[in-house]
Amino acid sequence: MKRLKKADYEGKLVFVEWVDCFSVDQWIPVEEAIQGHMPVIQTVGHFMACDADKLVICATRGMHDPTGTELCAGTWTIPMGCVLSIKVIR
Repeated sequence: MKRLKKADYEGKLVFVEWVDCFSVDQWIPVEEAIQGHMPVIQTVGHFMACDADKLVICATRGMHDPTGTELCAGTWTIPMGCVLSIKVIR
């Protein structure tokens, strides 16, 4: 994936496709483990930040605490090496 320009996504709702890990919590044959697929995940969220290492999005934002600090909930920090694509929804 090419390097993201933060200005292109700041304040936007985005659709992210990224690769997640494969995990099994039981004894399985080694060959089965080696052939395990890594699922492609699709996540929609508000763009929060990005750098060379990570992309941060959240499900909900806009509330403020009594001091005026903006709050967010449902955050995702995705390693940039796992991001396949990111598209602006609006």
